[in-house]
Amino acid sequence: QCAAQGRKAAVALVSIDNGQKLRDTYGQPVMDQLHCFVGNQWKKNFDTPATRVVCRLTGSIFAVGCLDADGKQLAEEMQNLYRQMPRECITTTGMMHRVQFTMSGAAAGLDEVEAKNWPALYELCDARLRKVQASGGDRIGCAE
Repeated sequence: QCAAQGRKAAVALVSIDNGQKLRDTYGQPVMDQLHCFVGNQWKKNFDTPATRVVCRLTGSIFAVGCLDADGKQLAEEMQNLYRQMPRECITTTGMMHRVQFTMSGAAAGLDEVEAKNWPALYELCDARLRKVQASGGDRIGCAE
C-alpha cells in the first residue's frame, strides 16, 4: 500500500545477541523480563500508531516498522538510539540478576526490494541481520 502511494517504508529486525546462551544461564522467566525491557527500549522511540511500530516476532527477535523512511535512514536512527541504550537489565524474578546483553540489527527499505511486500523486506532484513551477527554483532546495520 505504501509503495502504491509512493511513500517510503522500512523494516528492521533486531535480535538479542546470544539469546539462547542467556536463556540457558538465567532461565526463561529472566529472559521474559529481558524481552520486555528490550521491547520497551525500542518502543520509547518507535511506538507511534500508524507510522511506527515495534513488535516481538519470535524468540529474541523484534521487528521495527517505519513509514516515510528508507532502510538507511531507519538503520542510522536506530544505531544512534542503540548507542545510548542501557546494555544491562536488572531483573526481579526470583533472585535479582544484572543481565548484560548486546543486540544486532539490520534494516531494509521498500526501495531495495523488487517485490514491494513484507516477505521481500523480511528476507532482505534477515540476510543482513545474519551478516551483522556473523561479524560479531552489537550494532545495527544496513546495506554495506
